[in-house]
Amino acid sequence: MKDLSPRSFQEHSMRIFREEKVAMQYRNNRFLEGPGVNVTEPCDYDCRMDMFCQTTANDYDEWQFCRDDDKFDLHDGAALLSIMNLIDYRWMEPK
Repeated sequence: MKDLSPRSFQEHSMRIFREEKVAMQYRNNRFLEGPGVNVTEPCDYDCRMDMFCQTTANDYDEWQFCRDDDKFDLHDGAALLSIMNLIDYRWMEPK
């Protein structure tokens, strides 16, 4: 990344999604001496999508929506929260 601007973060997230080597580097550098460090196994589409969602979502609900885990499972409480947030998307704006 050339700087810490939102544009640089978005561009890097897109590189993580499109380029397997960048995704593998992110996966190996995200934890210092933690689990998954120096993993040499490939990072397929699902792996890259997971890394992309980690770097672009602001909270768990957005991460789930990005991963498409709860969009159509209406029996899950998280799905209802996602639908409520989509309907009333201005909940985070100051009044």
